[in-house]
Amino acid sequence: MRARSTLILAMALGALSMAALNGGCGSSDTSGAMPASDDAGADSPVGESLTVLVVTDEGTTTTTVPNAAVIFDYPGGERLETRAGADGLVTIPGIDWSKGTAAATVFGSETQVVSFVELTKAEIARASQVYAPKMPGDPKRDITLFAAPDPKKIKVSGNLSRGQGELVVMSSTIGGSTFQGPPGDYSLDTLPNAPFALVAGELTMAASPTVSARGRELVFHRWSKTDVPATAGDLPLDVDLELGTPLVPSKAKGRIVLPGGAAGPLGGSSTLGASVSSLESAGDAFFGTPTRMDVTADGSAFDFDFEFVKVDGVMPTTRYFVQMQDQSGSFATVLDWPTEGVVVDGLLAPPVVAEASRSLGEPFAIDGVAPEDVARVIFLNASGKARWQLVVPRGVKIFTPPRLEGDVKAAVGSLKSGVVFAASRHDSASDLYLRFAVSRPFAVK
Repeated sequence: MRARSTLILAMALGALSMAALNGGCGSSDTSGAMPASDDAGADSPVGESLTVLVVTDEGTTTTTVPNAAVIFDYPGGERLETRAGADGLVTIPGIDWSKGTAAATVFGSETQVVSFVELTKAEIARASQVYAPKMPGDPKRDITLFAAPDPKKIKVSGNLSRGQGELVVMSSTIGGSTFQGPPGDYSLDTLPNAPFALVAGELTMAASPTVSARGRELVFHRWSKTDVPATAGDLPLDVDLELGTPLVPSKAKGRIVLPGGAAGPLGGSSTLGASVSSLESAGDAFFGTPTRMDVTADGSAFDFDFEFVKVDGVMPTTRYFVQMQDQSGSFATVLDWPTEGVVVDGLLAPPVVAEASRSLGEPFAIDGVAPEDVARVIFLNASGKARWQLVVPRGVKIFTPPRLEGDVKAAVGSLKSGVVFAASRHDSASDLYLRFAVSRPFAVK
């Protein structure tokens, strides 16, 4: 099965982490509901059943979640708590859709908790026009629910020696966290049981920048990689940057257009962030960033000069994030290396969150999301890591989150804040969303 929009939302959350919201990437991320049987949404008698397959995205593949917890809130309010089998399948019996909408919550041992709210037969039928049809050989089911991956990580740590410049930015090619700091002690996370390379860029921030307060300027001195064999547990590893395999950087100039210009929803005092990564790492790997970027004189766009390294064997992604002072913002993802003269447009306006705080037990309003766009509500813990994601059908403007109790409450843990995401520009070839916008954070009461 192909990679899905889970990956791009993971990358968006990763960009938020870099932009000080620290919204766990990998990460992770959600997707939507994918009907997989030919008769999904057809008329059926009261008391019908629903066969569910629980899957998750790992890199660029989709895999089943064995023994996933499945909590189904029936139309009318009853709740069923069950588990999928080793094949990720479970059947929900006795559904009377005439009583209203349903909600389904799923999670596994290495996923976040994801809830699909306001489910109806019509929504299940509608989704079949958005997501790819059932693949040959797939198990028979009525709907596929995607749990956001939250895989176990290992720590790689040690000493970075013989560096050039004031900062080193280093990450694993297969995903995890990114180290950014001066040469010396370092620590980062990556995935276990797979070989990887540590890609390092050594840089210095410009001492006398020629950009405005909304821009940034830096110089890369050197790029290199250090190959590392697969390991199952935490790995002590000293890295001599002089001994790394040299990587020759590429460069490209481009522009990202702000909708509505300086007076538009992303104008004013916004700033730009951008980086090159890969689908395999869910946007965690770091392969480059602009050495110079600044707003244009008329405030209608940002111009940038990218420097990046092309890593063999990866599916490249370039992501751009325009951030407002209230931490709302908009993302654009391009499924390629940066190219000379690229112009990126089509940014979404951020969803609107009027309240400074919201209660989980009260109706939740979705404002500022176009009817054709997909909405997600992401709840984060005190460390800024995404713990609970709510998938909202297109056009739904208000819903009540499923109640947190028992195993679901334990899996979610304590929640500190939340954001609303909007997704657009679904790319049928990759089955990914290429445009995201995020609201300002709100506190959870």
